[in-house]
Amino acid sequence: DLFIGGFYQYMKFKSRTTESNIEIADDELHGIGLNLYMDKRDDVYYPINGSVTEMIWASFPTLFNNEDALNKVEIEFNKYIGVRNNTDVIAARVYTGLGVGDLTFNQKFVIGQNDIRGYTQGTYRGNYAVNIQGEYRWNLYNKLSLVGFAGVATVFESVNESHNGQLLPGIGTGFRVNVF
Repeated sequence: DLFIGGFYQYMKFKSRTTESNIEIADDELHGIGLNLYMDKRDDVYYPINGSVTEMIWASFPTLFNNEDALNKVEIEFNKYIGVRNNTDVIAARVYTGLGVGDLTFNQKFVIGQNDIRGYTQGTYRGNYAVNIQGEYRWNLYNKLSLVGFAGVATVFESVNESHNGQLLPGIGTGFRVNVF
């Protein structure tokens, strides 16, 4: 259930913005990292019970021709709990992103990218991020379900100082079809 892997990462970004307080960012980055992944779910596509834990460490050293030495650590935990005789599912997720060093504009953690629905990607961006969310999957019939979700996120050392520590809630409902 435990998977360990290393990786090399090459990224090239060209970012433009109309806001005067954000510089234009052109980055070319080379990094190496380690990924630890523990999968205890009962099903990969639609888990009812179990958990998934992932830890990623990425380093962008000056040895690889990066302008500054930077490190990123990401930790995420997803838990699935079957309720009503394993008919419905409660899913919970915690995500933390930690930047060591001053991350470039394009390396910063972004709210709305993978977590907390409803925020324009890139508006809330910082060196640190924390997201907590949960959802209830009410399985109506076979592979059809209604979903209710809620969560909150925040960033620190943000590009925009007024966003530091600001709580960013998200709540909603949806309809889900489990294809597999």
